[in-house]
Amino acid sequence: MFTARAVEQLRERTQQIANQLLDKLGPREPVDLVESYCGLLPVTVISEILGVPPQDHGRVLSFGAAGAPSLDFGLGWRASRGVETALAQFDAWLGDHLDYLRRNPGTTCSADSLPSWWLDPISRLRSRSGASRC
Repeated sequence: MFTARAVEQLRERTQQIANQLLDKLGPREPVDLVESYCGLLPVTVISEILGVPPQDHGRVLSFGAAGAPSLDFGLGWRASRGVETALAQFDAWLGDHLDYLRRNPGTTCSADSLPSWWLDPISRLRSRSGASRC
């Protein structure tokens, strides 16, 4: 689980990320805060927690955008199937990513920030389901 120290470090890092995103906005007008800030902040923080390298943050954002319609009421069948497909792709990608972190500790993309209970249960669930992603 996350310790108090880890949560405090996460708070500090989240503030740094928030400041960096705001600094990137610069003086340009107009700005879409949802696209340029609100959407990027949680994805960047979550990506860092999961040890996702910066070049893959856009991929995580794309998966989130593809899954977001699932939060809407009255989602039609076609949209629902699209969300289901996107979430399955994210599940496969995340499983591969966590497997990589497990096999390659200490790399620039490491699982040091992940609590051990994230990696081991996912491995057990995937092996029980017969899923093999690597």
